[in-house]
Amino acid sequence: TGYMFRNAKYRKEMIESTHAQPTDHGSNPGKKYAPGIQRKDLQGHVLRWNLEQEKVENTSVSDYIDELERDIQTLKRHVDGMAKAGNKPEHNLLLYIKTLEPQNLQELTASAGEDVLDAMNAFVYRLMGTSDLEEMKSTSTENTTVEMARMLYWLMVVGYSLRTLEVRYDMERAMELPISPAPRGL
Repeated sequence: TGYMFRNAKYRKEMIESTHAQPTDHGSNPGKKYAPGIQRKDLQGHVLRWNLEQEKVENTSVSDYIDELERDIQTLKRHVDGMAKAGNKPEHNLLLYIKTLEPQNLQELTASAGEDVLDAMNAFVYRLMGTSDLEEMKSTSTENTTVEMARMLYWLMVVGYSLRTLEVRYDMERAMELPISPAPRGL
């Protein structure tokens, strides 16, 4: 639904913004420091939970830093590979949705507020010409593919717009701002 797509876009943008790191360090972006660390007088251990053995393990700080640097290099290669493969931003949302676990995918629509559900139901009732559920169960309709495509398009637009309005309302309420009226036409 449009609501799900908008919610997924919000979540994806939130994840991207929390992981975004500035890389401009003058004339050599991303290269402020030489690779590796100075290990002179480096002491100590890091406690880590081993999931397989279900126990705490001691790892030297030096070994732990080496592991982190390998992980960083692997991630950089992965990001560079995605960029070279021509991953277009407009496809990233669909890729993000495809990678979600079924439970997380359901959460994208389960969070719809009562007002949004009422608005969606009102839209469907108006589209169907009745709000009687029994009448809707027994009524059959015939539509051309063009008409069906238009209905689905408008359902997507309405759901997307409702999620946008819901987030805006929640933000205004959280920031204790006066609630602004909904745009005309929605």
